[in-house]
Amino acid sequence: MNGTVIALILASAILHALWNFAMRRFRGDIVVLWLSLLLAGVAGLPVAVAFCLWHPPQAAGLGLLLASCVLNAMFFSLLGKAYEGGEISLVYPICRGTGVALTAVIALALAIDPVRPLSCAGILAVVAGILLIGLGHVNSDLGGRGRSHSIGLAILVGICITGYSIIDKLGVSTQPQGRWPGGHMHPVVYVCGQYLGTAVFMIPYALTRRAGAVAEAWRRRRGYVFFIGPASLLTYLLILLAYHIGGPVSSIVAFRELAVVLGCVLGFAVLKESVTARKLVGIAAMLAGLVLIKLGS
Repeated sequence: MNGTVIALILASAILHALWNFAMRRFRGDIVVLWLSLLLAGVAGLPVAVAFCLWHPPQAAGLGLLLASCVLNAMFFSLLGKAYEGGEISLVYPICRGTGVALTAVIALALAIDPVRPLSCAGILAVVAGILLIGLGHVNSDLGGRGRSHSIGLAILVGICITGYSIIDKLGVSTQPQGRWPGGHMHPVVYVCGQYLGTAVFMIPYALTRRAGAVAEAWRRRRGYVFFIGPASLLTYLLILLAYHIGGPVSSIVAFRELAVVLGCVLGFAVLKESVTARKLVGIAAMLAGLVLIKLGS
């Protein structure tokens, strides 16, 4: 990965940690999430249309975009549910760690990424660190059953991350990825369409909430809506640009998990979540893994 790709990933990681922290502050209210996605998608629509004039989307890219919207609707719905009861220092590491591990395995199995020993070692170190952080979660305000439920939801979120990461890498690539053709969609067009499409797919789920929930969410939490929508869209646009420029999807997905460290620090410092030796070892393992990924890419 070159310096530009790393800079994009680091900026994305900071934004990712901040909007996940904001989600945890309002306990993953699905209506707030839906309004955030809708706002970002609608605001980005004129920009996407303008980019389409210079970069017309291809049929293959549109199909990948549709699949990504479905997976992202599942991702945001499950993530909101996980944050209803799970602390950020539990949910965030497990869902991201699952995503890193499965993305690396599938990218290698589908011949999308080449095998590089140092990068593989780095990915394994990131996964181990993330799991140490998440599974080292003690003194939770959740009971055993509630904690298991949050872990289960976080793993499902990680599976969604794997699916859309692979699809999105193909969607914005201008060159074949292994034996898979690129979708040739510009990242700006792709991400704006992704957010609007995701919001559309989430309409039935969001509107099954209690009567008046949308009006109440807008009245009481519009500040979160105006932050999370643009921040999450920009977060992922930066990653799509990194995919577009080039670099192994497994390494990009793993390197951006610096956000987990930042998210945990916010959880420790602001939300007063528990700090344990295991979590600190996990953070050290993650940072070592990021160095290995850089050396091996």
